[in-house]
Amino acid sequence: MRRISLIIFAIIFSTAHAEEPKSPDELYNEGIKRLSGGAFREDPDKAIEIFRKIIEFYPESEYAVLAEIGIGDAYYKKKEFLSAVEVYRGFYEKKPDYEKADYILFRIGECFYRLTPSYDRDLTPAQNGILYLNTLIKKYPSSQYREKAEKMVKELKNKLSKRELMIGEFYLKRGDIGSAEKHFEKVLEISDDPSLREKAEKYLKRIRE
Repeated sequence: MRRISLIIFAIIFSTAHAEEPKSPDELYNEGIKRLSGGAFREDPDKAIEIFRKIIEFYPESEYAVLAEIGIGDAYYKKKEFLSAVEVYRGFYEKKPDYEKADYILFRIGECFYRLTPSYDRDLTPAQNGILYLNTLIKKYPSSQYREKAEKMVKELKNKLSKRELMIGEFYLKRGDIGSAEKHFEKVLEISDDPSLREKAEKYLKRIRE
């Protein structure tokens, strides 16, 4: 009987020991490996699962912070940009002065950039992208992400300008001069594209003659 009890105790002890989580740095390194190459393609959700373990078992660890960013990165790599935005934005709202906040702002802006459709559709993602990318540019002028952010802002503004021009032309054809004028003025306000500005200026000149 005593021998059976010892065997049962050994099994319980070994099972409990096997279920103990790894250290946070071990888990984090495992998660990072899962984000790259064949490991990610094989099981893209595994990295998220590992990063969540860190947050669950080691919430006060520095690796919990890195794990939260890692979850956002995993969603980004999966091209689930709305989920990535949710994670990144939640992180930024809690830690706006985090040492890698410029990276977080860039990723949020880039996700919105990638979510932006053609100019003839709803461009709310473009407006959101410009907001976060401009925050990065103003808050971190020396950031390594600034140049890319500026290019994205320019492209997003041009999409918005094309939409304003399209709407202005629509109102002009209907004879609604006041509405058309407002949209053409908006093009001049937001666009750096010479051809778009030239078109808007020509329409305004015609309207005001």
